[in-house]
Amino acid sequence: MIERPIEHELGFSGWDLRKTLKLLRNETVRTAIRDLVAEKRAGRELDRGPRIAPISDFIEAERDRWEDARFTHQREKPPAEHLNVLFREALHEMDEME
Repeated sequence: MIERPIEHELGFSGWDLRKTLKLLRNETVRTAIRDLVAEKRAGRELDRGPRIAPISDFIEAERDRWEDARFTHQREKPPAEHLNVLFREALHEMDEME
């Protein structure tokens, strides 16, 4: 399948197809995606086409898995007090300017 950084709350910094494809463990799905991208870049696949079984099967399996997903990791809220202080200082400076 695919490594799941979202489940570990690692997130993504932008979306890069090459990086995303490296996360896929299923070579059949990777190949199908690369072939589809090549077809699109060549202008041969510009409209709806037939179902691509490896990609569709992967998406359906992931959709089913995510429907019942439960995350156990609770992210701690970052401390906000320093932002509160900064905001109060900014308001104070604005008051002094008037």
